[in-house]
Amino acid sequence: MSTAPRFPGSLRLFFKVYEGMWRLGMPWLRRHSRLGEGYSERTLESLPDPADLWIQSASVGESYLSWELLKRLQPARPIRVLTTATTRQGIEVLNQAEAGIRIRNPRVGMQVRYFPLDSPSRMARALDAVRPGLMVLVETELWPGLLFALKNRAIPAMIVNGRMSVKSLQGYRRWPALWHPIGPGRILAVSEPDAVRFRSVFPRATVAVMDNIKFDRLGIEEPTPSTRFQEWFPSGRPFIVLGSVRRGEEDAVTNLILRLRSGHPEAVLGLFPRHLHRVESWEKRLAFHSLLQVRRSRLTSDVSSGAVVLWDRIGELNAAYARADAVFVGGSLAPVGGQNFLEPLMCGIRPVIGPSWDNFKWVGTELFEQGLVRIGRNWEKVADLLSEDLAAPPSRAAVRDRTGRYLQRRQGGARQACEAVESVLNGFPYSCAPLYFQ
Repeated sequence: MSTAPRFPGSLRLFFKVYEGMWRLGMPWLRRHSRLGEGYSERTLESLPDPADLWIQSASVGESYLSWELLKRLQPARPIRVLTTATTRQGIEVLNQAEAGIRIRNPRVGMQVRYFPLDSPSRMARALDAVRPGLMVLVETELWPGLLFALKNRAIPAMIVNGRMSVKSLQGYRRWPALWHPIGPGRILAVSEPDAVRFRSVFPRATVAVMDNIKFDRLGIEEPTPSTRFQEWFPSGRPFIVLGSVRRGEEDAVTNLILRLRSGHPEAVLGLFPRHLHRVESWEKRLAFHSLLQVRRSRLTSDVSSGAVVLWDRIGELNAAYARADAVFVGGSLAPVGGQNFLEPLMCGIRPVIGPSWDNFKWVGTELFEQGLVRIGRNWEKVADLLSEDLAAPPSRAAVRDRTGRYLQRRQGGARQACEAVESVLNGFPYSCAPLYFQ
């Protein structure tokens, strides 16, 4: 392991100020509705156990990617892995992963905890307790306190499935003197444009391109809706799913619901807020418009025609896609970058999205050119496209077949990332970890 670097005085001064800001904010953070969850773990009132590998995911999406890595990880010896997430939803996904990994991959022992608050002293305590041989950051988990502590302890850090938007790049480039010295040594980005942006922020890192792990999450066996879904949403009654709806588009989605209710009064709508803490706000919004509604957690029988089912459980969106007659994928009617529109495709459903999908530019344009994904320029056009699907639904088998061929050409990212991680865990020099170029 190499010697920890000597940082310039200006950088050390920054981290002293950064530390002070965290200390001043602690009383407020304890009362914060989201950060208050798992507070004892975030503040290290109880320390994590030692681990050979530490994987940090931000929330639900990144935690699912960590799950894919852990399923495929093949270390030369049994290892302990600390998996952390920043949100409660991410923790719930990692807990599900732990239950499965315990059976599927017994050479990997998992510990699940909330990610510590990023004060440099707290990150130093966490690393001294865990003593990982490698830190893996999923997508764009760039926490300065963590990176500073890693560099001080000469612990190698690697970004996998790395993404960096143009907007994020502009923010990181405002202070290159901060990021250059503390950056990770290796970065596997999901596209060449992402790789170029990472290189400009971290010129000392070795950066290459890998296949996106999100493609590995999408199985190509035919999905079947659960028995419960068939009971709640019997065939013959249209079921429209509005998936992963984000806060910035709630007004537009409300108008979309009203338009669909007017044109298809018999249809049942499944509304999936991207963040569960928005469920109560949605209840009030639907009540204001006198819309019949029921929480998913309270379903016991066949859902009434015209009802909006407000989803307050995670992990069931794909099952809903498998039963849906039409699908809108949210995060796309406001400039927030979009959400994953690939998942409904594998259920044989052509999704409709709004004009914002910058976070999924890595997918390319082929799916749009083939008409497998359609864009509505506003909520009115989205409603029209959903109505078209209800009137003349395309063949599910044909959609699945075309999508399956598309995905098979792009899968393998999880194994690529695992090989890079395994080379470090198995004792090879960090500089020899394999890289992948598309």
